[in-house]
Amino acid sequence: INNDVKALHQLIAHCPMDLTKLLITPIFIFSILAYFNITFLIFILIPISLAFVGFRLISSSFFAKETQARNQSLETLLSHYGEFSQNLSLAREYPTTGIQTLIQQSSHQFETRFSHWVRRVGSIAAIVQILLSLPFLLVWCLLGYLLIFHGNLPLYQLILFILLAKAMAAPIQAF
Repeated sequence: INNDVKALHQLIAHCPMDLTKLLITPIFIFSILAYFNITFLIFILIPISLAFVGFRLISSSFFAKETQARNQSLETLLSHYGEFSQNLSLAREYPTTGIQTLIQQSSHQFETRFSHWVRRVGSIAAIVQILLSLPFLLVWCLLGYLLIFHGNLPLYQLILFILLAKAMAAPIQAF
């Protein structure tokens, strides 16, 4: 029942706001940037699009096996910890057998599976985080300013592009 209440709370309280952030905000920002300068908008969309592609790759079926193994080992570990917390008196009486051994085994299994998952997915996730980071987007916008406009773009438009580029990247980063 507790899980159902949490799911309903998420659906009613957070889902409309999350959808607004994910859909409406980028469309609005895209429109503003397109109005001011379509060339700069396309330039700004390059790292955001690459990050989105990387995110889709991470969540694709290509990595599903590793993700499922990691999640299953985490569930096993949490189950063993739950069993341990329910039987503390038995755990104190028999410290080297039973649930402690299961916890050590499941902890080791989770560590192994998690490390494997990080080796496979970690580099792509790091690239996505870098592409969506404020310092990278700032440097990217300044590079576009110098390459595309050779310094002939009004300063307020450059600042607008920098701020809106980060705002456009935020929903993908949160997602």
